[in-house]
Formats: sequence, C-alpha cells, structure tokens
Amino acid sequence: ETGTYLTFTNDRHGFRNPTAVWDQDSVELMINGDSFTHGSCVPQEFSLADQLRKKYPELVNIGIGHRGPLLELATWLEYAPPMKPKLTLWFIYGSNDLVNLASWRHNPLLQRYLKSKGFNQGLFQKPDVIEDSMSIYVEGLLNSGKAYPSSASLFFDFILLRPLRDKFRLNLTGILDRPESLEEMLPVIPEIQDIFLRAKEKAATWNGEIVFVYLPSIHQMLSGTGKSQEEGVRDAMLESMVQIGVRHIDLTKVFASDPNPEDNLWHFPGSHYSEKGYALAAEGTLRALQAAGAQ
Repeated sequence: ETGTYLTFTNDRHGFRNPTAVWDQDSVELMINGDSFTHGSCVPQEFSLADQLRKKYPELVNIGIGHRGPLLELATWLEYAPPMKPKLTLWFIYGSNDLVNLASWRHNPLLQRYLKSKGFNQGLFQKPDVIEDSMSIYVEGLLNSGKAYPSSASLFFDFILLRPLRDKFRLNLTGILDRPESLEEMLPVIPEIQDIFLRAKEKAATWNGEIVFVYLPSIHQMLSGTGKSQEEGVRDAMLESMVQIGVRHIDLTKVFASDPNPEDNLWHFPGSHYSEKGYALAAEGTLRALQAAGAQ
C-alpha cells in the first residue's frame, strides 16, 4: 500500500510480538483483531500494538489479517487462557468484520469454539508442530506458483489502471471496505454478540475483561450511502455489546476530529491506516481506558 515491502520477525507462536512476551505468567493487556490489529502496511514501530506498548510494554498481540470475529474467537480461546490477560481489547474494523464473519460462520471447526465450552486444540503447546506444518504449506505454494499474482491478474490491474486509480483516490470502496446493505449486515449482529459473550464468560474465569473497540472505516469520514450504512452497522454492534454487558470504545469521533481524516489517516481509500491513523487509534484507546479508570 505504501510502495515499500515491509518485513518483521514473528514470535514463537507466529504473532507480531517480541517473543519474550510469552514468558510472562500473566498479562496486563492482550489485543485481538484482524490486519489493523496486526499492524499491516506500516513499519513495526508505527503499528497499533507498538503504540500501545508505550503504556503497556508487555502487551501481547494476537491480531492476524484476513480473519473475522469467529476465527478471532478461536485464536483467543487457544492463546488467552494460558496467559490469563487482565484486559483484552478486541478491535473490530467497520463492517469489514461482519463480511468476514459471514464467510466463516458455517465452518464446523470454528463453530465448536463457539458452542462447545470445553473445546480447545492445545495450539499454545504445539508451536513446533504448527511451524513445521506452515513450512510445508508455504513450500507447496511456492512450488506450485500459486503464491504469486497470476499474469491475468496483473494484466487486468494494468488494463483497469487500478494502481493509478488508487493513487488519485478514484477507488472509493477498496478491498478492505466492502459495505453490504444494512439489511444484509444486521442479521449477523447476534452472532457477533454470541462470540463476545462466549469470550466474556471465559475471561471471567480468571477475572479478566473483554472490551470491544470499534475502528472506523473511511466511509464514515465521507458523505454518501456508505457513511449511513457503516454507522448503522456500528450502532447495532455497540448496542449489542451494551445488551450483554461488554464495555466498548468507539473511535469514530476521535478520527472525525482530524481536519482531513481521509488524507491523513489512510494511505488511500480502502487501505489500512497510515502511521498517523494507527497512532490516533492507539491514543484514543488509551484515553478511553484512562477515563474508565484502567491502570
């Protein structure tokens, strides 16, 4: 998204952390979510996690891209219980997470995490097995050529001038923002509620807390149908958290306070946050926690 390839070193479990964070007996703060939580498309020091580490240096980040709330629940249920985080901030980005949930909601394995309270695959204790499996999988992709963009894909990108349109802000939807109609999204809200209720009940077994953090999309900074749809989805999600007693943080006003958010806080429409966007998300989150009395 920035024109530069970014590299970083994963920890022993494959997440974007200093590996020593897993040596703690307990954790003050864990963060969960998708690619925005992972810190995609910015150098390590500008990621959301590293901005939060200024206050919580031993923070554990289990965010990974291309997921949704159900897969995020599965990840949290595997990696949170051994660490018993006092606080988990679970970041949800616009309606994108509802679209991802719709893609995973019927997966039988993931449904077991939601519906079978004792279900766990013990992934925390199997980092070497996972690493070996991933190595075999990636090697297979590389050997098959499927790890690279197809010549047809590159050709159509060229013909449709996608890189040029992105540069001049002519793609107002983008691959990360696929706003469906409000009517299509609202039926998925109860499933988000069930997912957070499951996590809340599990965290309570060690006196931990789950906090829902809403990350605004660029549609909410622009006028038009996309704005009203995104805000309708946001309002429904926040109300669903109120109903089950899960504390929430809404960063929409924090982003809207920027004098030119669409240019300053995203690389381009549909991209991940810019360095300034991640910094503002972290700042707004920390202010909200302080106002609520978090230490």
